[in-house]
Amino acid sequence: MKLQEGLILVAILYLAYMQLVKGQPQPRQDCPTRCGNVTIEYPFGTSPGCFYAEDPSFELTCNETEKQLLTGNLQSHQHFSHF
Repeated sequence: MKLQEGLILVAILYLAYMQLVKGQPQPRQDCPTRCGNVTIEYPFGTSPGCFYAEDPSFELTCNETEKQLLTGNLQSHQHFSHF
């Protein structure tokens, strides 16, 4: 009986975890993760589908020519960091 109770508990925890994960937005698998020597992790990103879309402040622009990581898109950005 103990084994069955343990398996039921594991199944319940697994299903709860899957519901939690399923509800979270996930970035595309091919998202860039670096801008120069700066690591970019979700919820931040530089391409559509790579940053948390419900808040545009998570969108970054990587300008490797100028060696800058900028907040926002190219039309409206603020200087964020040199790399």
